[in-house]
Amino acid sequence: MRLFHAVALPRLALFVLVLLTVTGCATTTPKPSAPDIAAPRAISAPEPALKPTLNLAEREPGTSGWEFLDRALRATGIEVQQNFLAAAERFAHGGMLDPARAALDNIEPTVLDAWMANQFQLLQAQVRILERRNADALRIVDRLVKTQLDSRQALRAHGLALQAHIATGSSGEALTSLRGIPNNPGDDAWVGALYHRLWNHLSQLETEQLALAADPATTHSTDVGWLKLARLYADKGWDLLGLSNSIDQWLKSWPNHPATHHVVPKLLPEGQCTIQEVQQIALLLPLTSAYRGAAEAFRDGFHALRRRDSNPAKPVLRNYDFGDKIDLVPAYYEEAIRDGADVVIGPLGRAAVATLTGLTEFPVPTVLLGATGAPLQPGALAFDLSIENDARTLAERARATGFSRAMILQAQTDQQRRAAEAAAARWAELGGTLTARATFPVDISDYSTIMEQLFGFNFSLARARALQNAIGKKTRIRFSPRRRQDIDVVFLFADQAQARLLKPQIDFHRAHKLPVYTLSGVFSGKPDAVNDLDLEGVIFADMPWMVRRGGRFASARQQFTLNTPYRESVLDRLFALGMDAYALSCFGPQMQQRPGLTYPGATGTLSIDDTGRIDRSPDWLRFVQATPVALPVPPGPIAPFSNIGQEPSGDPSG
Repeated sequence: MRLFHAVALPRLALFVLVLLTVTGCATTTPKPSAPDIAAPRAISAPEPALKPTLNLAEREPGTSGWEFLDRALRATGIEVQQNFLAAAERFAHGGMLDPARAALDNIEPTVLDAWMANQFQLLQAQVRILERRNADALRIVDRLVKTQLDSRQALRAHGLALQAHIATGSSGEALTSLRGIPNNPGDDAWVGALYHRLWNHLSQLETEQLALAADPATTHSTDVGWLKLARLYADKGWDLLGLSNSIDQWLKSWPNHPATHHVVPKLLPEGQCTIQEVQQIALLLPLTSAYRGAAEAFRDGFHALRRRDSNPAKPVLRNYDFGDKIDLVPAYYEEAIRDGADVVIGPLGRAAVATLTGLTEFPVPTVLLGATGAPLQPGALAFDLSIENDARTLAERARATGFSRAMILQAQTDQQRRAAEAAAARWAELGGTLTARATFPVDISDYSTIMEQLFGFNFSLARARALQNAIGKKTRIRFSPRRRQDIDVVFLFADQAQARLLKPQIDFHRAHKLPVYTLSGVFSGKPDAVNDLDLEGVIFADMPWMVRRGGRFASARQQFTLNTPYRESVLDRLFALGMDAYALSCFGPQMQQRPGLTYPGATGTLSIDDTGRIDRSPDWLRFVQATPVALPVPPGPIAPFSNIGQEPSGDPSG
């Protein structure tokens, strides 16, 4: 049943839709469908290709689903359907199931042209995947095979089939779903995104799972290439020289494989590792200070990856312990240079890094392990480990997903205040609106008063009382308080214990359908099947090392005995940072010279901009039944946050 007609309506209709889609009763989670689903046939863009209608969602990456919805209510003619389609796509992209359903429910299929009708069905399939009705999604995609699709829609159909098969654990069918995909001019980013999603799945499979997917009698030759690459990556993924040699051998056998162009360049930066030119590396760490545990975890991670590297020309290491004597860091740095260091890793910590910012030039490549407020001088790379940097990443992700109206909830601590301020500033830079912000004490457990005020229940109750007074006591009104409707995302800055208290209270105050983003501190590295149930639905970013269990991560847990003391603890993140620091001592110089190069590290996908700052792209996860689960990825490339708010270029049809 449609909620309202697809014509211009007053804003009251928008309020009714928002009311029904956001504050309604919680829906029951559907049961996942069975994995034994036949893969759809190959989908290709016919000639002549179907002419696309204006795709607002692609044209305006910074516009939220609610804004598209508002436009739909004000528009006339075909623009109504275009805006409802864009709203549905944005909601589905953000995992907002009920609003996506409602937007689709208000589309009138009989007035859609062929392109819009296809888009409508593709979005229906995407919603079915969000509902975990993967078999239904595949049936929709299979029906679309028989219709005329433009190249982007054909790629989207392939992506939905891939997503459904991955969701059901059907690796063989996932491989089949990307055979023969079209690659027309201008679509390379889409094609690359699909192959990367397939690779992301294959590279996290256990060895036994890869073996099950590789039946020589039935496996397509392209699929064999994927599986062999995944096997060698699982075995050699942390051996920098061994991986380079193994990939060279694979390329000789598979020169025209899709992975050759779209995946292999992302596994290792191009060019030779410069570590052959490095004879000595200095580690500048506070090993005998209050931060001893963190410093030792970092050192052991560095040593672990060095041990795994089969390069016979590995440099020697020298440790320089500055303890708690921060003021002596420059002296230790100079001593390391005099001792012949070709690369310096450190110092570790914001205050220690600040003591070196006065240098006009770093005499040898130096990886600073902390935030710097000043511009970097030549020779320096900076790894920003601050909570502020993580908060900015959170804001960028939420904005790129299509949210635009945020509420901030922050604990009354200096650390969480700094995080909230960094997120708010970045949110504003990206064109987002901050609709509310509240600070809560850390020494209480009942936040109901704060929640009632923050979500506007006091105003809702006041309106009800005013209405009751206006009509008199003879007629009693039936009233259920409503929360404020000008929020589409919540940023929660709190530690794990506080988040476990707050999320159920957010849900209780009728905000259970609002996405809640928080920082990695919400997860210790060890799943808690009881207490983490209170974090249901919370979205956070973390290092792959902390949340991935298959592929090369499984082999590392077996091989890196130095990791044992830190496993499933917060110090494991410092261990992962040490691993990546060793890789940067190898690949850092060419990555800085060529900012497009990346390295898939233990802390995330690393890149270096032309100023020397190291960017880290983490994994994004949502708590589902007390377990961190990777967020489902939409079937097209995610709009980079840097494009938000900019005018589109090229063909407006996308």
